[in-house]
Amino acid sequence: MRVSQRQQLLVLGSAVTSGGGSLGDITLSKTSIQRLRTAARMEEAKAIMENWIRPPLATLHWDSKLFKLITGKKEDRLAVYASQPPKLLGIPSIESSTGRNQMEAVVSLVEKWSLTKCIVALVYDTTASNSGEWNGAAILIEKRLNRAVLRCECRHHVAELHIKHTFKVVFGENKAPTIKLFQRLKEDFDNVDKDEEQLKVWHWPENQDDFLFKQALEVKIWVTNCIDKNTFPREDYRELCELILFYLGGSIPRGFSFVALVQIITQGLCRRPFIF
Repeated sequence: MRVSQRQQLLVLGSAVTSGGGSLGDITLSKTSIQRLRTAARMEEAKAIMENWIRPPLATLHWDSKLFKLITGKKEDRLAVYASQPPKLLGIPSIESSTGRNQMEAVVSLVEKWSLTKCIVALVYDTTASNSGEWNGAAILIEKRLNRAVLRCECRHHVAELHIKHTFKVVFGENKAPTIKLFQRLKEDFDNVDKDEEQLKVWHWPENQDDFLFKQALEVKIWVTNCIDKNTFPREDYRELCELILFYLGGSIPRGFSFVALVQIITQGLCRRPFIF
């Protein structure tokens, strides 16, 4: 309800007087309300943890952010998340974003939620504190789990760099704050011929034993299953799979349509401008 402690105190007082009671007969204080609210939160948190159905296999995500407090001081917070199904395990405060500090915070939450035996993959940004060979959080978490797990570095720092470098080779280096090609596309999008019949799609090789035929078929089956099962935590993932399926000659359940390009890239490239 987003009611502050002071507001709750006023509401309780009004309820007592409205019911014919006297405020002199009861004890109302902000500290009492604070204790009750804290106890209620702890009880609710305990119930959530106990009732949560743990997956047999889980992927562990974490990312640190530096927050500025009301006092003006800065504080490192580490968001730790498990999937699937998605579950926020906690956002603890850490002294600094070193690999060891992040590892200790992550492992503490994993053990608290009884997920130690479930973790099979790690997802993280490719900063030195995460991916360092000796003191990175990922390798330290593996050592604490006492087994190897799949490491999935963030796509922004891996896959999209290849797109950025390819774009640079084809179109040359861009020093402007925006990419003019995408700017013109956004401005003229209403005038673009959106006839789907004119779009170039994948030309399937006649030989079904061809390597590219097998690869394309495997991708087509995979994206079709993803769309049918609605496995997308974000809508842009669905759009990417639909574009791939359309390119490979598949049928999209909700139909295919162009999506207006709304994001102008300033630092590198993202998937959607690349596909367009």
